Amino acid sequence: MKRMIGRLLRQQVRLAKRLVERLDPEPGPYNSINPAFAYASINKTLTTLMSEHRGLYPQYTWGVLQAAHLATTLGIRRISVIEFGVAGGNGLVALERASERAEAESGVQIDVHGFDTGRGLPPPTDFRDLPHLYRPSEYRMDVDELRPRLKRAKLHIGLVADTLKEFFESKPAPIGFASFDLDLYSSTVDAFTIFEQKSHDLTLPRVHCYFDDIMGLSFSEFTGERRAIVEFNAKYERRKIAQIFGLKYFLPSQFSNQQWAEMFYLAHMFDHPLSDRPDGLTLNAQRPLAQHLARSVAPLCVPLTDFVVSYGPSVAALI
Repeated sequence: MKRMIGRLLRQQVRLAKRLVERLDPEPGPYNSINPAFAYASINKTLTTLMSEHRGLYPQYTWGVLQAAHLATTLGIRRISVIEFGVAGGNGLVALERASERAEAESGVQIDVHGFDTGRGLPPPTDFRDLPHLYRPSEYRMDVDELRPRLKRAKLHIGLVADTLKEFFESKPAPIGFASFDLDLYSSTVDAFTIFEQKSHDLTLPRVHCYFDDIMGLSFSEFTGERRAIVEFNAKYERRKIAQIFGLKYFLPSQFSNQQWAEMFYLAHMFDHPLSDRPDGLTLNAQRPLAQHLARSVAPLCVPLTDFVVSYGPSVAALI
């Protein structure tokens, strides 16, 4: 009798653990697989691509997939993705590969661009450029070595303030994702001119942004990339760069506790003519929460009568 009760209790403990994991999982919460959100399908694609293809960066892959999803929803068939700060080129190669995969998944054509001085970091202007962390000419690029590794990415070599002018004149496809790894405040400010142009053809209404140099060390809102963000937001009323709060709760479990989950922002172009169009992230917002919970709980519920039949009323009374 004791063995039977012990076995029954252990079974209930396992069922309870499974129930808790489904209702409040940590990491990898329900929002990451909730069919009411597009994150479920995007996360499935991300997980599949990361497991099947080497050389991908999860943060780049996720950002490009999000950009392609928004473009598809808005009926835009071609977009641009950018890496600011290429250095040795591994990131740009990863961005190129992610774009190839996202293009195959979505059908959206994706142009890849990389911006770099080609000579390493420029000299810092003042304390805002974090001279205690960075030195001139650090992170130099070997252009001749990098070019053969690239299949489709276009390199823009020179100071960002100069090369972006040529980029704008080329009338590129709207930008959907940008990685900012320029280290310096001044260079990041120059890169933000992609969000300052009058033409709405240059960007999607929301641009997923990854900022590489904002965590730990001596980074703050008074220096570096964070200061550039603060100043941009103070300057513009209807264009803002804001962190995606709680992103880890919408990512697959293997990525939810990685640092990049706190390094993603959205550039909101509130004055963009497509800004108010549905972005497709919410697929079934009106289904009551109780239905979601019922779907999760139902497979775990075992009627009390089953225990009475299997173990007798004396055991059921102990539950």
